[in-house]
Amino acid sequence: MHKIFLFIFSCLIFQLSVAGQVDSTSVEEQELLYDDSEASSIEVFEPNFKETYLDQDAFNYTEVAYKESAWQSFKNWLNLKWNEFLEWLLPKASKSSFWDILGTVLKFLLIIGIITLIIWLFIKYNPGQSFVKSSHNSELNWTEDDYLIHKEDLTKLIAQAKTEENFRLATRYYFLETLKRFKDLDLIKYEAEKTNYSYVNELSNTSLTSSFTEAVRFYEYVWYGDFEINKSQFDQVEALFMKMFNQLKSKAHA
Repeated sequence: MHKIFLFIFSCLIFQLSVAGQVDSTSVEEQELLYDDSEASSIEVFEPNFKETYLDQDAFNYTEVAYKESAWQSFKNWLNLKWNEFLEWLLPKASKSSFWDILGTVLKFLLIIGIITLIIWLFIKYNPGQSFVKSSHNSELNWTEDDYLIHKEDLTKLIAQAKTEENFRLATRYYFLETLKRFKDLDLIKYEAEKTNYSYVNELSNTSLTSSFTEAVRFYEYVWYGDFEINKSQFDQVEALFMKMFNQLKSKAHA
């Protein structure tokens, strides 16, 4: 048994000695190599080489600062304010507590209240009403009565109808002339959609109510009833209109 251990130990010693010899042999066989070639000449750049390249657009890497236009600046500012408004209006999900939700609801109610107030003020003072009304009452939308009241000389038309003994048409012109004079004196607010009795109601607090009511009845009887009248009947209704005209003159000079 001792011989076996001795043999194994001897083999290990032999292996180590052989490995050492191999390593020393390999070290001895390594050779140091030196670069004994002549030193290469160093290239020197020309004095103005930088300017030569900078003159070429391909080598110009200068960054030009971008200047926003006024319109682009305004849009960016508007977008920033809109985002700030949304952040103010809508709380973040991480902060959605009861009080945050209640605050959001109150903010919405405040905005709705402001919009409602603006709409109410717009309707109340209605700055666009005159434009809409003028468009509605433009010549394209005028009725025949509108055109006669606004554009024609009804006094001449009355005289012409009397000359032609067209007393029915003369009665119509007298009535329209009456409405025109009422309108000019702000006694009525003339609108084509109104009925004649609407004007009677507008004159209810004046001394013209009785005469005008009688004139309305006679006019509607003659014009809408398509009845012809003679000179004697016309003289009566003409006297009624002239009476109202005289009353209007006294009001105009009052």
